[in-house]
Amino acid sequence: MIFILYFTDVSILTLIFTTVFQGSLAAISCFSCPDRIAYPRDCPFVTQCGDHEICYIDQFITPDGHIFYRSGCRSKSICGLNGKRDAPGVRRQVGEGGEIKTCEECCNSDHCNYGGCGQPALPPMGKRGPICYNCFQQQIEDGCNKVTVCPEDCECHIMRAPGVQYDLAYTTGCVRKSTCQASGHAVVGRGMSEHNYNLAPREVEKRAGFCFTCCPNDMCNRNCSMAHSHAASTTASPTSTSVSSSMASSTATTTNIISTASTTSKTTTPTSTQSSTTASTPTSPTTSATTSTTSATTTSTVTTTTTTTTMSTTTATPKCPSDFKQYLNHCYYFSTEIKYWREAGQICKVKGGYLVKIEDQLEENFIRSSIQPLVDNNQMPNYVWGYYIGAHLVQGQWQWSDGVPVNYTNWGTNEPDNPGEQNFGLIFLPGHYVGDYKWGSHKDMQGTSRYICEKDLI
Repeated sequence: MIFILYFTDVSILTLIFTTVFQGSLAAISCFSCPDRIAYPRDCPFVTQCGDHEICYIDQFITPDGHIFYRSGCRSKSICGLNGKRDAPGVRRQVGEGGEIKTCEECCNSDHCNYGGCGQPALPPMGKRGPICYNCFQQQIEDGCNKVTVCPEDCECHIMRAPGVQYDLAYTTGCVRKSTCQASGHAVVGRGMSEHNYNLAPREVEKRAGFCFTCCPNDMCNRNCSMAHSHAASTTASPTSTSVSSSMASSTATTTNIISTASTTSKTTTPTSTQSSTTASTPTSPTTSATTSTTSATTTSTVTTTTTTTTMSTTTATPKCPSDFKQYLNHCYYFSTEIKYWREAGQICKVKGGYLVKIEDQLEENFIRSSIQPLVDNNQMPNYVWGYYIGAHLVQGQWQWSDGVPVNYTNWGTNEPDNPGEQNFGLIFLPGHYVGDYKWGSHKDMQGTSRYICEKDLI
């Protein structure tokens, strides 16, 4: 009995110890950008740390005075037992570029390395919108690890719809609360009338008949079937088109003209005449002559038939040129050469388009998804700061190349700046000034910038 009680007590103690110990080591979620970023808040990736890891943020300065940061998960033993390690007393040179680490900090709560090393921390809920997964057309519902901090008047959303590469793809990000709270019909008919996060009309063709769901909490948009769905889906009516079997093709327009007539004319002569004459010659009793004449009935049938005629007109499905990428009804060219802004605009005109005109966040996501693999796979030269876009400053107002005012924007912190000197929009790559694929104002200068052309799909 004593042994049993002792064993039971040990088991309880073990259970309590394990629960407390493991609870203290519960995995946390951290921003993770091991490559250079302009500010901690520019990091667009999150990761789940190991049981013995917490978040960190490091600050560096380059030989030319440029400051950048790195973030992620780090072992508690390196950070220190209290979860924070003070900046070194002596600056240490690290890396092949000669950069010097000037600060390193650790913290032990979810997303706490949004700030640090002198940069502001993540504001509390109520003073910001939620942190939302922010990916364009992922094949897997929970496959996104990129995030963004939304404005206060936004919620997270996830949308399932036909994709460019997949039959069904998942797009996540921020969306206006008013859009979430609208009925399905209102959402479908909504225009792009506010600053950012509305679904533009050309996104509707991607949404019809599929899932669109909103949610208000941090990183909640990984399940398109969750109960917190505001907008009902709508299903487009199927369209059936008749195509002539002799011309099997995927046609956009088919016109059939069919004319059929049949006329039958029958003429009958119903008379039948028979004449018989018999003559006897008395002088020749053994000879008789008989003449018989018969007129037979004649029937004439005439049939006239007009045959069926089918005329088909076929319009081929339009495609983007081979050096362009397609998104919805538009084609995009991502240059590999460095040009001035004005020179880039002329090249786009020659290609039948214009410097890219970004009108909503989903289009922004597509552009980023086209550029980011080059950066992630080290295929982007260090001298490339970013990509010129069509936004430029005209008499104090930002407008696109066609003169339309810029409504949707994705400016980085404190951008645009230096009007009169930096009058041209640029998407900055990570590690260059505002970074994180944010917009910044830039000079019309040679040596730093690629460009993006856009043309309508006709």
